[in-house]
Amino acid sequence: MTPAIATAIGNHTLATAWTPAEVEAAVAALAAHPRVDSVARAYDDAWGRPQVRIVARDTARGDVDGVLPLFTALCSMRRTHAQAVADQEADERRDAARAAVAREEAAYRSLSREGREAMRQEGAARLRELGIEPRALVRVCNGLARGSYLADADLEAWATYEREVVRGRPRPMDLGRYVAGCVTA
Repeated sequence: MTPAIATAIGNHTLATAWTPAEVEAAVAALAAHPRVDSVARAYDDAWGRPQVRIVARDTARGDVDGVLPLFTALCSMRRTHAQAVADQEADERRDAARAAVAREEAAYRSLSREGREAMRQEGAARLRELGIEPRALVRVCNGLARGSYLADADLEAWATYEREVVRGRPRPMDLGRYVAGCVTA
């Protein structure tokens, strides 16, 4: 995205009213974009939103040749079609992962008290087998809360805990995102 298009978008949304000066600046920003072949101001739609007739290559919407609301045209020039597809696929993967976590949490909540206690005992036994002191995990939690330096051994213990004990099951705190990238498995 060019700085001119970013400035033209500003704080606008699809429903925001545009002043004539903002419309002219936005059309000029679109015209200056290297992937835009032609752009011209078109009529306003039924809701009073400014529209443009645009011919552009490789936008987030693919190749564009037609009349679009000004805001939509500006947003489509933010990235290429490949970037938009990659972002959509990443969103779908994230949504699928969230759905899986929600299913896991629902299954955990449906366990009886005895089932939860058995799961806790199994996790504690695995920690003992792996030689991980639970206090090391407490140091990681407290260190992350304080924002202090964590030793590599503590981060390794946390990574092992995540990999061998938690294994994607629900956990009380999602600290894995804080240490992700710090430890190589």
